[in-house]
Amino acid sequence: MPASGFYEWQSVAGKKQPWYVLPKEQRLFALGGIVLLWQGVRSVAIVTTAANARMAKVHDRMPVIVSPESYDAWLGAGDAAALLVPAPDDAMQAHPVSLRVNAPANDDASLLQPI
Repeated sequence: MPASGFYEWQSVAGKKQPWYVLPKEQRLFALGGIVLLWQGVRSVAIVTTAANARMAKVHDRMPVIVSPESYDAWLGAGDAAALLVPAPDDAMQAHPVSLRVNAPANDDASLLQPI
């Protein structure tokens, strides 16, 4: 699943602080996902794994990030289970963002800006 970033929420004093996580060196990365078609309904899920050291400060899990050289393995031509590991710490950056992220009615580029 191509993505330019993702949100994760950190528990801080009983509140949920959203963080935006994005690739450090690229414009996009691929999140490991699965797709299922059942009785005419398509479902999609993002596969998660344990957090790397950078993400562990925010949350205990993170999406599986599939590197370009591992696309074939993820898509069925290899051992996808071996890819269920945290991304390297230096592959990503993260910053806290506005609590406006928590309301689905808010949908604009300012949601990605650091606070």
